[in-house]
Amino acid sequence: MNSTLEQIQTDLAYLYGETAAPSASSDDYIVRTRLINNTINRLTRIREWDHLVTRATISFTNAEATVTGLDEVRDLRKVGSSQLDDTVYMKVREDELDNYDTGNYVYAVVGNKIITNQPTITELSAKYYPQAVSLATSANTVGFPSTLIAKGALIDLHYLEDPSGDNSDYQLDNQRFIAELNEVEAKENRNKEPKEMTSTYYLGVE
Repeated sequence: MNSTLEQIQTDLAYLYGETAAPSASSDDYIVRTRLINNTINRLTRIREWDHLVTRATISFTNAEATVTGLDEVRDLRKVGSSQLDDTVYMKVREDELDNYDTGNYVYAVVGNKIITNQPTITELSAKYYPQAVSLATSANTVGFPSTLIAKGALIDLHYLEDPSGDNSDYQLDNQRFIAELNEVEAKENRNKEPKEMTSTYYLGVE
């Protein structure tokens, strides 16, 4: 399902009624790349997608760990020796850390640091979820279908032409995008009842 910027640009051009994507050096290409990345980041924020979640072991010294490029920590825990034996840490604000003794397991994210209230801890397992995903270069890929991203970017493209959002193209773009998004979510939730999105999904332009 990984999509490249070139694939998405081509799909967007086709949906826009063109036979080929614009030149990579053109203003149209640059504008469309921005709209594509807007769509990707909005998709990222809709829900926690499994393919964007990563886990890593973080080493601590004096209850602190410095992590370069820290994304949002969704889960921090000390992994136990058996199933259901993990110690899960609760996230709090930095100014709340002193409110908890070592019998409680808490942490705070401060800049690029994770600070816990456990002075002897040496490592923890962290689950990360990205705050932003970008396809700024052709070397990157993203784990959403190219056609889904292109349909989202097309909403923005038509919005630039008519910010009122009242034209029929804009409404049809939204319907097509929601239909494919529901399909993608259904695959993500294949063992659960899919959650249908019935509300209008206007991306807007950032």
